[in-house]
Amino acid sequence: MWPHTPLLPTDPYDRTITHFWVKFAEDKGSAVWSMFYSRGEEVEKAIKESLEMLEIVEEHGLPDNGEKIGMVDIAFGLVLYWLGPIEDTIGVKLFEPHKFPRLHKCFKVSWKC
Repeated sequence: MWPHTPLLPTDPYDRTITHFWVKFAEDKGSAVWSMFYSRGEEVEKAIKESLEMLEIVEEHGLPDNGEKIGMVDIAFGLVLYWLGPIEDTIGVKLFEPHKFPRLHKCFKVSWKC
């Protein structure tokens, strides 16, 4: 649709990897949202799941599109963008630069925060 700035890679393998990470963000990113509206033990469970998601992404890294923003950047960008306000609301800081340096750098560069 946008040949100069595609959201998905043209290579079938890279496109499959992109679909995996977008689905991962969709499935695991829901824990971030649950921290906002949950109470008690459910919040603790959501915090644990959110940390596990961040640790997996930190360990494996995300596909690099260089200067172009792709679907993976959008999927994780939305989760990470809202993580800050949710952390402020519940009073817990999860996305620390020293805990997740690769992911933090990727987010700051992609989203120019």
